Amino acid sequence: MTIRRVAAALAIGAAMVLSGIVLSGCGGGGGDGPSTAPAGDMAPPTVSSTNPSNGATGVTLNSSVSATFSEAMTNSTLTTATFTLVPTSGGAAVAATVDVSGNTATFTPLADLAASTQYTATVTTGAKDAAGNALAANFIWSFTTGAAPDTTPPTVSSASPAANTESVAVDAAISATFSEAMDFYSITASTFTVSSGGAPVAGAVGYSGATATFTPSSSLAADTTYTATVTTGAKDLAGNPIAAAYSWSFTPGIWNRIFVTSVTGNGNLASWAEAGGNTGLAAGDAVCQARAAAGGLSGSFKAWLSDDNDDAYCRVHNLTGKRSANCGQTTLPASAGPWVRMDRFPFSATIDQLVSGKVYAPVKYDESGSPVSTTEAASAYFTGTFPTGSLHPGNPSPCSNWTSSALDSSVTLGLPDATTDMWLSQIWDSCASTHPLVCMQTGAGPALPVFASPGKKAFFTSVSGNGNLASWADAGGNTGLAAADAVCQARAVAGGLGGSFKAWLASSATSAVDRFTNNSPWVRIDGVKVADNKADLTDGTLFSAINQDEFGLYYGNYGAWAARHDGLNTTDNCNEWTDGTAAFMGASGIAGATGTDWASGRGESCDATFRHLYCLED
Repeated sequence: MTIRRVAAALAIGAAMVLSGIVLSGCGGGGGDGPSTAPAGDMAPPTVSSTNPSNGATGVTLNSSVSATFSEAMTNSTLTTATFTLVPTSGGAAVAATVDVSGNTATFTPLADLAASTQYTATVTTGAKDAAGNALAANFIWSFTTGAAPDTTPPTVSSASPAANTESVAVDAAISATFSEAMDFYSITASTFTVSSGGAPVAGAVGYSGATATFTPSSSLAADTTYTATVTTGAKDLAGNPIAAAYSWSFTPGIWNRIFVTSVTGNGNLASWAEAGGNTGLAAGDAVCQARAAAGGLSGSFKAWLSDDNDDAYCRVHNLTGKRSANCGQTTLPASAGPWVRMDRFPFSATIDQLVSGKVYAPVKYDESGSPVSTTEAASAYFTGTFPTGSLHPGNPSPCSNWTSSALDSSVTLGLPDATTDMWLSQIWDSCASTHPLVCMQTGAGPALPVFASPGKKAFFTSVSGNGNLASWADAGGNTGLAAADAVCQARAVAGGLGGSFKAWLASSATSAVDRFTNNSPWVRIDGVKVADNKADLTDGTLFSAINQDEFGLYYGNYGAWAARHDGLNTTDNCNEWTDGTAAFMGASGIAGATGTDWASGRGESCDATFRHLYCLED
């Protein structure tokens, strides 16, 4: 019994000694793990979560990959050998670094991942926990990267109105469509602008879809070039700006043009270099179209010519036939016009006003915008047309319907420096002589621009009489120049015009120009400028004719008693404007002229009764 107890005690003591030896051998771990491991940890670690998660898509290309474990790991076992990333479809492993913080290992690629690519990440069984337990099996998951970042700048793919478009509606909205969706907040009045001549146009900017729209606050001006610009402040949804500012130009409402051709020829229009194999009127139209193209003009142009079959009035409507037969229509067409000269100053507002004599200023310019010489008879152009726009009744078959250059055939011509009636039918010449054509754009155009200017008024009296001015009804008992001034003042009152008026007349002792103290611009009743000052008035060329009376009616080839255009005195003064007989001569002028003929000083018999006066406000 005693011997058994001793033996048992010895056995227990030996077991305790052995147990102490074993525990002593398992105490401290390696230097890269926890200082103390759980006693008896035999459980393998697991991956509790990943980032990106398994199956994730749209992963950014600069992302790192991480795995979080269920317990602390031995850091040295987490390396690029045990934590890998490869394209799922095959290829080289992604170069990276691996770092451990807490229970999380992070795989950081050395370069951005490929776009739109599936990757497979693996943590192998080489990864161990702090007790040295390895993962039970490789942990594998996959994810897919997103598309490559958008670094492509957007572009303007289309614009409205299209670049260099003419005849755009004056109330048109201006828009730019982009190659992709844009950042709404980058499309503003500062990044989408419209200007003309450097002056900004007021308007509102909107954006919808891929289109930015600029809506002007008021209608655009006709026949004016505008430039729209989208700046580099406009950006797409990725923040990419357009590579460079995008600008384009357009012109609203091109006014119909009228011009004198810079080329000349005889009455056989087929012989002209630009006739294009045509004859008669068709040859004239071909010349006009060629000259318009040479002057950079678009649209359809016809020569203002008539023949036995077609009147000029019908032809500018792109019709054939005679005006008396409504140009082949049910009613007389009246849609053609308005027209402006090549300097864009109004010529006439409508076809019916044109043929009634309402011409604002002479044609004056050729297709390139150069002034036509007004001192040579050769500058007069062929028309064969009466002021009504019909074939001239005294000129049937003009130049054998524009196929003859016979010396013994004559034709009517118009003057480039004249207005009412005289612009189209004033002189005659042989069909063998060389002259230009006057060309008019056909069809309807936008309304004329505002053209009235401020200034002192100038008008042509509605009343007329002989050279004894005291005999005129409005002379008021005065004689000579005083009588003329009284007539002007009375006519101004009758027309509702304020101010003080004098006649453009001189005597032997007094020049016309010295009778006026005013040296500011003179304008007609319709506001069209006549001259800027006295020097301009007397230089031999008026801007437009003084051919509108105090009531606003227009006159053409009507005579006036007048001082010379230079304003100096003259001996042709109807005996100081007191004699109305043929015994004396009086200086005269022609109302519809703008060259020296407006006050040529040419002597007329003083018994002529159809002479009016020019009246100028002082």
